[in-house]
Amino acid sequence: MKPKAVNSSTTREFAICAIVGLALGLAGSTLIWPLAFHRVPEEASASWLALYTSERLGGRSLSDGIVFDDLAIPEEFADRHLPNLLLPILTFRGAHLPRGILARLNPAVERLALDDSNVTDDELKSMPRNLVVFSLRGTAISDAGVSSIATLADLEELSLQRTEITDKSLSLLSGCKRLRKLVVSDTSVTDSAISAIVAMQNLKEVDLADTRVTTGGIARLKAARPDLNVARAIELDLPRYFGSRNPQ
Repeated sequence: MKPKAVNSSTTREFAICAIVGLALGLAGSTLIWPLAFHRVPEEASASWLALYTSERLGGRSLSDGIVFDDLAIPEEFADRHLPNLLLPILTFRGAHLPRGILARLNPAVERLALDDSNVTDDELKSMPRNLVVFSLRGTAISDAGVSSIATLADLEELSLQRTEITDKSLSLLSGCKRLRKLVVSDTSVTDSAISAIVAMQNLKEVDLADTRVTTGGIARLKAARPDLNVARAIELDLPRYFGSRNPQ
């Protein structure tokens, strides 16, 4: 997946985001806005993004998250600076990620979004182990990748919307004892997954929209788990865009 072409206006947009974020961070602001970099020119991003690493700013965190939106992550930045990002939230939406990027993320990351990126099942073997919120919407992740996700002991929220998972993934996720929010809409999940969902005792919300689960399957799920909210368009606790964050 390649980032869209950029022009001078998107370059200016990036510069404004960078300056505003830098000012907020250095002023010690208590705001919790994530920085957002949208369609940044690849040749400029490595040097500009380096401003936000703990290496360049003496360990100071500018915000509680950064959004990388629709851009190619430069190999140089991934190698030299990404490991130093001491931020709990990272969002790579529509990003072209270099191979091995998850192994280079700082363990401080607790909420991670890789929506519409080129992440693979094999990459998930080296993801951070402290993830609490994880979104893989619109990726090619399959049951093989979910087998790695199922080992995350602290995972509470997960989106697998528009992925290649099957009913097997739901059985695998039953091992995530703290999981309370699950989105598997727009997948090939069927009624056969209902028993696995019922077994997720801490699960509070599940999105099964546009799957192969029948009305009978939904009725069976609600009868077995009347405490479970079966809803559409469930949002995870992740930044939606620059200056916004879903409430906890």
